[in-house]
Amino acid sequence: MNRLLSLVFGLSLFATACSYNHFVKNSSQFYASEKLTESDAKIDSLIAPYKNQVDVEMSKVIGQCSTLMNKEQPESALGNWSADAVAEMTAFYTKKEVDFAVLNYGGLRIGSLAAGSITKGKIFELMPFDNMLVLVEMKGRELDALFKYLVTKGGWPLSKSMRLVAGKDATIRTVSINGQNIVHDKIYQVATIDYLANGGDNCDFFVGKAQKSTGVLLRNAVIEYVENQTKNEKTINAAKEGRLVIE
Repeated sequence: MNRLLSLVFGLSLFATACSYNHFVKNSSQFYASEKLTESDAKIDSLIAPYKNQVDVEMSKVIGQCSTLMNKEQPESALGNWSADAVAEMTAFYTKKEVDFAVLNYGGLRIGSLAAGSITKGKIFELMPFDNMLVLVEMKGRELDALFKYLVTKGGWPLSKSMRLVAGKDATIRTVSINGQNIVHDKIYQVATIDYLANGGDNCDFFVGKAQKSTGVLLRNAVIEYVENQTKNEKTINAAKEGRLVIE
């Protein structure tokens, strides 16, 4: 079912993207492109046999959000919640203690989660890419490059164990993990996605580091996280709390 959801969701996104190109300019007039319309019709035909099944699955309510969570920089409620979910689920899958989690800001594809019901489809919208959760090993002395990069990018989501204060010039002023100073020779377990761990988004500091894959897609892990929260009669919520401050 998860593969079917991914396939049909991806085709739906492709069809939506194509729709932005339906109109071609001719002088001061715009006309519909018949070729693109036919292409979309073929995609619709391909999706049709599965669409009802997928629509039902995507509309399933998996949890409740008790407060509006926006996506912002350098820190946001939506980013904090996403990073916390990654930290907890990566620890669960790998059976290892996670020191902190980090996600890229651009990987969260919607601007907010509204208070109220959370559907499976909403998590697909938030995290549409096929990124796997991984655990990366980094020595304390290697974390400085990561922290400076997060600042130059305007701030990325970090899990609740992190407290980082930096200047706009990327000078790290104070940093702690679980309330403790960084130990240069200690091995830290960093939860993230394989795209970043393999150097995507110019994250060269991850390249060559030992990593353990969970084999679970980010969005599937977050869906499971929300479902677990619901089973434990908990609602979804988060707030800004000073995890990353740029002065």
